[in-house]
Amino acid sequence: MEFLQKHRLDSAAIERKPAAPTESDGSSVAEKAKDGEVKSAEDDVILEMVPGPRTAVSFYEPQLREEILKELWDSQFFTVITEQAVAIDGELYVPLCIRYLNKEDIQCEETLAFIPFSEDPAALANAIENALSEKWGLNMEYCRGQASLSVGEVGAQMRAVSLAIAKKYPHAIRTVSSALSLNVWLARSCPAEEAADGAVLIGKLLHWLTEDAKRQNRLEDVIIQVFQRDEGKGNELRDRLMKNWEKSHDMHEVFVDILEAIMLCLNELKVEGSTSNQQQASQFFDTIRNFEFILSTVVQKNVLAVTKKLSQSLQGKPLDMLLAVNNLPDVKASLSKLKSDLDSHHKVWFEEAVALASRLHVTMLHSALLEPLSEFYKESLSMKIVEHSIAEIDDLFAEKVLDTLRCLEIVPYAMSKVETSILSGLVFRLYKEDLPDQASLHSEMKSWKEKWLDPLAGYLPTTVLDTLKTSHIRSFSNIETLLRLQVILPFSRRESNFRQGRRSLQEFCEQEKRSLAELHPL
Repeated sequence: MEFLQKHRLDSAAIERKPAAPTESDGSSVAEKAKDGEVKSAEDDVILEMVPGPRTAVSFYEPQLREEILKELWDSQFFTVITEQAVAIDGELYVPLCIRYLNKEDIQCEETLAFIPFSEDPAALANAIENALSEKWGLNMEYCRGQASLSVGEVGAQMRAVSLAIAKKYPHAIRTVSSALSLNVWLARSCPAEEAADGAVLIGKLLHWLTEDAKRQNRLEDVIIQVFQRDEGKGNELRDRLMKNWEKSHDMHEVFVDILEAIMLCLNELKVEGSTSNQQQASQFFDTIRNFEFILSTVVQKNVLAVTKKLSQSLQGKPLDMLLAVNNLPDVKASLSKLKSDLDSHHKVWFEEAVALASRLHVTMLHSALLEPLSEFYKESLSMKIVEHSIAEIDDLFAEKVLDTLRCLEIVPYAMSKVETSILSGLVFRLYKEDLPDQASLHSEMKSWKEKWLDPLAGYLPTTVLDTLKTSHIRSFSNIETLLRLQVILPFSRRESNFRQGRRSLQEFCEQEKRSLAELHPL
C-alpha cells in the first residue's frame, strides 16, 4: 500500500514532521522538474520550522507593485486562484494569484503573493484577505470567484479557506479552474491516496516521455510495434499523445491502452542516454510495475469515463459549457448508478486490472487471495473514487455556479442555439449590484437579442472576448459589464492573447532551490 509513498515522483514533493500536512502535485505550475528530471523521495525538501512569525512575500518590489496596482484598479473586478503550495527555504507557502481583465481587454493572471501556510484555515483565510486588501489595496467586495489547485491535506485546508472567504464575500464563488481539465482535477484530488498519487505519477511519466522529441518518437515507434496487428488502433493511440496532459480528459484511458508500450519503451531507455535519464527511466519502470498502481489506474479510467464529456465541454466555448450545464443531471445520475451497482462494476474493473497485470508480468498475490483482496479494494479504492467524483461535482457545480454558467447565453452564438427566457432575471439576480444601469437591463437585453438573432446579423461571436470586441458594445453597458465578469471567472478558458504575470510562477516552482532572498516582503 505504500508503493507510491516510497517512490513519490513529485518534483515538489515535501516531507514534513508528523503534525504537518503534505500535498500531492495538483497544479499546472509544477508539472516539470528541472531538466525534465522527476525527483524521488530521497531528494525531497525537509521542512524545518523557522522560529518567529512568517510574513507574506512577493515577486515584486514596491515600485513595480505600484505599476501593477494601477492596472488592477482599472479592471475593478477580479477572481482569486490559490496555486499548489510550494516550499521556499524549507517552509510551505501558498502562491496567491488573481485573474482580471485589463483595459485592453486582455485576460491577465498575476501572482501577487506567497502566503505562509497555516494549519488554521481561519488564520490562512485572514492572511489571504490581508494580502489582497491591506497589502495590495484591492477591494474584496469586487472579488467574483475563487479556485484552489491544491490537493491532499493542504487541499483540504484550502477548501476550508475557500468556504470561509465565500461566507464573508458571497460573490466569491468557488468554481473549477480552466488550468486543469475536470477529469485531471477529479483524479488528483481524490482522497484515496493511491489513486491521487497514481494520477500525479501518470501525468509526470507521460510528460517526461513526450516533452523530449526523441523519447516521444521512441514511444510512438513502440506503440506501432505493439499494435502491429491492429494498425488503426496503433495510429489512433499515437495521435492521442499530447504535450499538455493537465488538460487531458482521458489520460488514464490512454495510459492503460499504451501501458505495455510504455513499459517496453522504459526498459529500452534504462540503458540509453545520459545517466540521469537512465535513472529516471528505471525509476518510472520500477514504480509502475505494481498491481495497486495498475488497479487504481483502471478504476480511475472507468469512473472518469462517465465525466469525460463534461470535462471536454468545460474546456470548450460558451455554447459547449451551456450544454454541459444542461447535461449535468445525466452525469450525476450515471455516477449515482455506478455507486449503487458498485459490486458488479468493481468486479469487472478488478478482473481487468488482474488481466492487464498478468499480461505485463507484474507480480501479484496467489490467486486464492485475489477475492478477499478485491473486496478490500472495493471499499478502500473504488468506493472512494466514485464517492469523490459525486461529492466534488456537487460542490463545484452548486446552483449559484450553474446560474453563473447559464449567463454565458449572453454570447451571441450561444444565444442563437439555446435562447431561454430566464437570462434577464438571472443576470439581475446575480449581478444587480454590479450593473451600471439596472433600470435599463430588461430593455437592453431585448435590444441585444434583436441585434444578434436578426437573420441578417451575419457573423455571431462565439466567445466572451470576441463579444467584447464587437462594435457598439459600449451601447450595452450592462451586458458589457456582464461579459467582463464572465471572462475573469476561474472556469473561463484562457484565450489566445492570455497574459501571464510579469514573473513566471511556473519557472519559480521549477527551480531546484527556492529562497526568500529572491522575494520581497509585502
